[in-house]
Amino acid sequence: MRLLTRPFWVVIALAFLLEAWLWDHLEPIAARIVAVFPLRRLKRKLAEWIEHLPPTATLVVFALPVARAFNKA
Repeated sequence: MRLLTRPFWVVIALAFLLEAWLWDHLEPIAARIVAVFPLRRLKRKLAEWIEHLPPTATLVVFALPVARAFNKA
């Protein structure tokens, strides 16, 4: 069994190293891509919409992500 686990951990470690290297080098590109989308405006509009909801609907809006997180686990 040890014969199989050692290469597995080496591959996992190499995957983490590759991911860290890619993150360092691709972060500026990802930042440019994200800057293209109007996320600030979308967040502001969404916040304004939630502010005008009744309390029960607001509870549902915030409870759905929590319920989904528990459902995945």
